Amino acid sequence: MRRADRALSAERAIVQWAERLPSVRSDIENLGHKIGRNTIKRILLENGIAPAPERGRRMSWATFIKAHLSVLVGMELFTVEVVTWLGLIRYHVLFAIDIASRKVEIVGIGWIEPRPLSARPVSGGY
Repeated sequence: MRRADRALSAERAIVQWAERLPSVRSDIENLGHKIGRNTIKRILLENGIAPAPERGRRMSWATFIKAHLSVLVGMELFTVEVVTWLGLIRYHVLFAIDIASRKVEIVGIGWIEPRPLSARPVSGGY
């Protein structure tokens, strides 16, 4: 098969996939072929097929963050080990931070009762 014939058959396959599937490029890559996105775009435009609807509507990450800044909250969990008269106690602290105002609130604090060494699992963690 000549190179021109292979290119023509690849072009036909791209057009057929584009009529049925929203994402042509990832499907082609999954089959082990490498075709640039501009080549796929050119082939689709030459055959009167518009690009996938979500391509032109995608929002950048920075734009998304700015648009949703007032409702974004980050959460984190950390542990603190404290020696008390009962022994070593591990406290778990869950806190949230409002991204827009950078206000931090402690959501909850819990602890794990100390266990004797004989009650701890032989393999694995605490």
